[in-house]
Amino acid sequence: MGSKEVKIDKQLSFADTDNFLKTLGDALAGRPAVDPSALGFDLQDFKKIKMDLKQEGNLCCLKIKVKYTSPASGSSSEDATGQKKYKTLKKQMKASFKVLKTAMEAGSLPSAETVGAFMEQAGLMISYTDRGYGDEYYDEFMKLCSDFKEIFDAGDLQQLTEAFNAIDARKALCHDKYD
Repeated sequence: MGSKEVKIDKQLSFADTDNFLKTLGDALAGRPAVDPSALGFDLQDFKKIKMDLKQEGNLCCLKIKVKYTSPASGSSSEDATGQKKYKTLKKQMKASFKVLKTAMEAGSLPSAETVGAFMEQAGLMISYTDRGYGDEYYDEFMKLCSDFKEIFDAGDLQQLTEAFNAIDARKALCHDKYD
């Protein structure tokens, strides 16, 4: 089966269209004050968002198609032990990493939801031991992730960016050796 897809058609006033697009931009940037559920679709694990915006009189017709990286039900994203497949997890972590980086580059803290998802993914990533995926880096990686989470909880963007860069450097070292 293919990837999951959501389609939405809306007719909005110009002001509502402006608010919707700003909310979408803020949610993509991981701004914490934004409630992503206000969009009418989930941004977690999306692969592609296509929008078509047409003016019809004094309304805007907005068509949105969202494709997700996670496979549709019936596809297997788990191995025989019920654990998420390594490749699936790497794709999800890459997406989370991108959202974290984008938020910090925009000068804002990422959302708690994004940080939580990243921490959960990191914890799962280090469970892939004895498979030749960089076990020797896992302890240091999790220490860096724990530091990142503590700094996030303290709300210090500058230190958070430094902690993120340390994780990125460790990730690069591991990926250079094993990818």
